[in-house]
Amino acid sequence: MDVWVPALFGLLGAVLGAAGAMWSAKRSTDAAISSAFHQRDFDQERWVRDRREAAYTALLDVDHKIWELTGPLASGQGTDEDTSALWRHADEAGAELELALARIRLTGPPDVEVAATELHLALGEILEAARPTRDFGPGETRIATYVGALAHRAEAQQAFQDAARLSLGFSDQSGTGLLVSCRNVSVR
Repeated sequence: MDVWVPALFGLLGAVLGAAGAMWSAKRSTDAAISSAFHQRDFDQERWVRDRREAAYTALLDVDHKIWELTGPLASGQGTDEDTSALWRHADEAGAELELALARIRLTGPPDVEVAATELHLALGEILEAARPTRDFGPGETRIATYVGALAHRAEAQQAFQDAARLSLGFSDQSGTGLLVSCRNVSVR
């Protein structure tokens, strides 16, 4: 019997050791699975954020392109050939604008989509104000209408940038202190 007591304690120790090793292996496996799921979620969030950022940047690029093209068109400067080339580029930018807005509707949350739609409308006003065939009412001029459209664009652009910034996870650093005119930047 004296031989059985140490063997029994040895067997009990081995069973407890094996149970502890199995518990430890299960905990380790659970941690690895959890880590893999977290990494997958992180990668998915990063992928969505990258797609949103590309869509938002595309809209801002088109916004800038339209702004640059319509300035000379609204002022009526240049030859007919220059104006014709500018309008071809403006029409191309209009198509790019539609594509950028579609990408935002596909990737962005609703508040960014609303802000992007407002910027889209403002850019449409700028293009319409610059059109040579547009009729103006009494007391209206092309330049005054264009400047009004630029003011709408500045507000819409700021709202879009604020919504996009929040959507991308940046802190709310809205540029409410900035007033953007058509040719310079001034701080209010």
